[in-house]
Amino acid sequence: MADAFYIGMDLCSDFTQLSYYNDITREPESVSQLNNKETYLMPNILFHSTETGHWYVGGEASEARFNEDGVIIDGIFENLESKETIMVEGEEYTYPDLFVKMVKLHIDSFLYRYEDATIRKLVISVPEYSSRIYNLLSGLYKLMEVPESAIEITSHLDSGLYYIFNQEQGLWINSVALYDYNADGLNYYRIDISRNKSPKLVTVTHEDYSSQMSLGHYGNDTYQMDVDFAKIADYEMKKAYISSVYLTGVGFYLHQGSLLPCGGRRIQGLL
Repeated sequence: MADAFYIGMDLCSDFTQLSYYNDITREPESVSQLNNKETYLMPNILFHSTETGHWYVGGEASEARFNEDGVIIDGIFENLESKETIMVEGEEYTYPDLFVKMVKLHIDSFLYRYEDATIRKLVISVPEYSSRIYNLLSGLYKLMEVPESAIEITSHLDSGLYYIFNQEQGLWINSVALYDYNADGLNYYRIDISRNKSPKLVTVTHEDYSSQMSLGHYGNDTYQMDVDFAKIADYEMKKAYISSVYLTGVGFYLHQGSLLPCGGRRIQGLL
């Protein structure tokens, strides 16, 4: 019997991370690169080999560019609004064309690891929900040959809210703090749920700290990054009673050797 997977795709500007539901452990499991089992962030780059005519994505593209002649393409997410076209082997591509191809290849690279694997459900999370992203990905179900209902597109914040309110109630009995440290910098969200209203009302307070904390600002100085983050966290924690704290984003992952936890890890018992 072919494996049918529930797949989550976190699609950011520079990297993509895939996870799937493991039927045996009944837990989500991150997908590592084929050529590096310790790395879960897939670079958002494409490589077309002029020797074989094959398209590569992610870590395989990074490796193939040094072993074969061809065309390397990056900055795909950032250039979605660009009118520029790129010629590959006599064929003209727009950045939106390449974006959809990249997303499909990321998914295919995982499915190819299993014989006759299929998609039962695919949820794609993007930094901010927009009609542009939705329109580009709305036809993906045809390319993947799955029912339209099998693919869902959401934002990082919305997916975070789904996750938070599917945890035990004790973790969101008071306010919940969510720090998202991505390539554009640090953003803070405080999530509150009404207690005396029906239906219950969820409110989100947003603070943009990207001008104070960005990946390019620190380089390898993770100590100063920790100091600055601690100041921001201390300031925000004084504003409300916090039941739980969530850290997400590539910034926490890339600096996991410092005092900060790895991206996506929940902090319990901190407060």
